[in-house]
Amino acid sequence: MLGDFNGILLRSERSSNKGIDSASVAMRDALDNSGMIDIPSSGSKFSFCNNKLAFDVVRSKFDRGMANSQRWDIFPRVSLRIIPANSSDYCPLVLNTNGEDGFLKRPFRFKPMWVEDPRSHLAVQHSWLSRQHHQPPVQFVQRQVITRTALWQWNHHQFGKVQTVIKYTREAISAILD
Repeated sequence: MLGDFNGILLRSERSSNKGIDSASVAMRDALDNSGMIDIPSSGSKFSFCNNKLAFDVVRSKFDRGMANSQRWDIFPRVSLRIIPANSSDYCPLVLNTNGEDGFLKRPFRFKPMWVEDPRSHLAVQHSWLSRQHHQPPVQFVQRQVITRTALWQWNHHQFGKVQTVIKYTREAISAILD
């Protein structure tokens, strides 16, 4: 679940001296009873500002992401970023299922040359047989993640940075021909 919960879970999620109201307590109890877990957030501390002046300003963390344990199994690195708002009283939220550093990583790309090397099949086979989960969809996603990581590591150890080697080889050839 992702959105405006219109309540806070902790006193530290509001900038004013007003404590936690009964609606927020009821929300916290309902989330606890349903097994929902707050997705960790980064960026702005608060997601709402009433845009008042000086002593009347109130900032709160009304917007959040919540997940149950099954979602945590599928997306163990999930993160939520609260982006500062320019013209609204609410800040936009960005949900990332790959974690904070997922914003910076290049996407995984399968390389056809791997199929020609029989050792790549061993990396796939070994990772596909690892880690069993009782729910088939979760098991499938986990196997994909493990296989992607295994292939990336295998490629790094077997071939290194092929494009860099090709670039330096071309430069060396050009230097010899000139």
